[in-house]
Amino acid sequence: MIWHEIKRIVVSPFLSSIAMQIRYVREIICHPRSFYKALLKGKYFKCNFCHKKAIRFLHAGNDSELFHRLHVIGAGRRANACCPHCGSLDRIRWIYFVLQRYTNLFTGSLKVLHIAPEEILRKKILRNKNVDYHSGDIIAGRADWQIDITNMPFENESFDFIIANHVLEHVIFDREAIHEFFRCLSYGGQLLISVPICLTQATYENRLINSSGSDCVREYGQKDHVRLYGKDFRVRLAEAGFVVTEYVAQDCLSKEEIRDYCINSEERAFLCYKSL
Repeated sequence: MIWHEIKRIVVSPFLSSIAMQIRYVREIICHPRSFYKALLKGKYFKCNFCHKKAIRFLHAGNDSELFHRLHVIGAGRRANACCPHCGSLDRIRWIYFVLQRYTNLFTGSLKVLHIAPEEILRKKILRNKNVDYHSGDIIAGRADWQIDITNMPFENESFDFIIANHVLEHVIFDREAIHEFFRCLSYGGQLLISVPICLTQATYENRLINSSGSDCVREYGQKDHVRLYGKDFRVRLAEAGFVVTEYVAQDCLSKEEIRDYCINSEERAFLCYKSL
């Protein structure tokens, strides 16, 4: 257990940082024109997560024909997606902006549950000394709690804030998970959630196909996805009882900020409120 914690907190981030810096140097060598152009014009990308600048951000994501064809937001291979300094992905930089601007997560006295926790976001949250932080993941060793989010081991109204980024697309019985989030939130509490989403169609899922492997790649774009969320995702959240606010990057950030932070202008974040 001690070695696992050392590996998670010290060794893995250190090795990841070295790998990112190697990729960053290689990107500059492979694209010298953009390097010199940025130097001459003084134009850099800026990470709103670590506040460092870079001439280029790194590519990230799975190269999926379906994601590209259906213009799935928050998924697929994306240029300039990963900050070479802190490793934040475009969707995490967007979520961080929403959490800063529209919630009191980083200042309030809250009991928080973070599902499938992103390490860099976890560290930001823990800077708030008033937070009672808990994390959960279905795989043992990845978080404080090993939990199935369709049947969580918590009392009703246990948490003030729940975060679940890019989780539900992996969960077969997602409506049960959404109801569990609602049950475990205190009245007045909030759920911040995001998923890969296609705005040109309704949510698509086919329970008859194999829930892993090539069938999922063909139907949903990725082997570990069990559905492709669509424009009705907000309704699915509201059905559980939430009051839902949908934030869109292009409505919240200026064109300059979207460019500088390398955030997809169509990115969505759903802030769900359990009303009193």
